[in-house]
Amino acid sequence: MSDDSYHYFKAWLIGKGEKVYQTALENPDDLADHVSTDEADETGCDNELLNYAADEVMESLFGESDPDYETGEEGPPRGEPFDEDDPTIGFPKLTAKFWE
Repeated sequence: MSDDSYHYFKAWLIGKGEKVYQTALENPDDLADHVSTDEADETGCDNELLNYAADEVMESLFGESDPDYETGEEGPPRGEPFDEDDPTIGFPKLTAKFWE
């Protein structure tokens, strides 16, 4: 997973609302109930454009984006690492949607 895809996923998760966000915190595998694997859905779990929403609002209201905006660093990942070669461990519902 690249840094960009991680940020786009975070935007997707936030864009889904508080209920889905809480689902991710409580049991990440239950996100499978909120993910579309429909080929017509090109974004999947990606909402890059939501990252720019606040910037566009600032520009429309004040004529410029927030000059102090910085993405910042999140620090090292928390939680238990998983085996990228075998994501079936711990995430069976998500794996069923994406792993062939």
